[in-house]
Amino acid sequence: WSATDASNDLKNVYFAQTADTAYATHQGYAVRKITRSAHDNWSIGSVTFGPAQAAPTSPSAVATVGSGAVTYRYKVTAVDDDTGEESLPTAQFSCTNDLATAGNYNTSSWTAAAGADRYIIYKESNGIYGYIGGTTDVSFKDDNIEPDLGDTPPAARNPFASSGNYPAVCVFHEQRLCFGFTSNEPSLMWMSQTGRYENLNRSSPTKDDDSLNFRLVSNAVNAIRGLISLNNLLGFTTGNEFAISGGASDAITPGTVTVKPQTKYGGAQLQPIDIGDRALYVQRQGKSIRAMEYSNDRGSYLANDLTLLIPNLMKGKSIVDWCYAETPLSLLLVVLD
Repeated sequence: WSATDASNDLKNVYFAQTADTAYATHQGYAVRKITRSAHDNWSIGSVTFGPAQAAPTSPSAVATVGSGAVTYRYKVTAVDDDTGEESLPTAQFSCTNDLATAGNYNTSSWTAAAGADRYIIYKESNGIYGYIGGTTDVSFKDDNIEPDLGDTPPAARNPFASSGNYPAVCVFHEQRLCFGFTSNEPSLMWMSQTGRYENLNRSSPTKDDDSLNFRLVSNAVNAIRGLISLNNLLGFTTGNEFAISGGASDAITPGTVTVKPQTKYGGAQLQPIDIGDRALYVQRQGKSIRAMEYSNDRGSYLANDLTLLIPNLMKGKSIVDWCYAETPLSLLLVVLD
């Protein structure tokens, strides 16, 4: 953010940090990434959502013993084996042949992509590109391989590309970077690909490590005000608190995500704080602090009011900011209006 940005926006900036990298969100601004390369070397910049792995270039297909008038279309992606990230596919390329004739085949080739360890080849069938094989080389022979239409190349997705679509909150959970609450979609959540925080691409049908999105819905349209990662991913909206998990499969995937409402107090737009196995959040009116923790007896989360014993301190006041100091006295420090 520049010095000309409104100073009152600062209180609503959210952060999610991993090691020396932090992501900052605010619904009025594009997502930013803050990186510390050394004690005296910091940088901040916009995030370009998409795969870090580049696609191969100059793809082409050549028919061997070509005959007939069937056009075969292909796309290729590159894979970084260290991260498992798959690039976007190349533009389609084609050749004419008749692979049903014995001895005929097509050879696809391309220029290697920097950082790639292997390549995946997809062939078109009825307008859909399906998997036909992988290679560590820069060419691939298709001798009439049937494409697997249940395994398709990833499609580009950037839901945060313009004003009105900037997320307000963020958090890390299960090796995914999670976002919520845009002006246009106040109840919608997005989760990145597993281990690839700036990649929101997905295939069709989806794969387990693809990005996903879902809504936190109840009887009213509730804007997402906060996210926090404990055993489950907890979402705080203006009217409800939710527990988000992978259901019986444990890990959250596009096919297993489970969203269950827990309590109905509602949260303020102030980043929650985790202390041990509890999530502290400010209730919607800004007058009280609740501690959300799991109850084995009830099989759900409870949200106890921590300010019941200090009503005089909160009378006529609202909480505008806070932080937690773990040592030496385990203090929650609260700023009132």
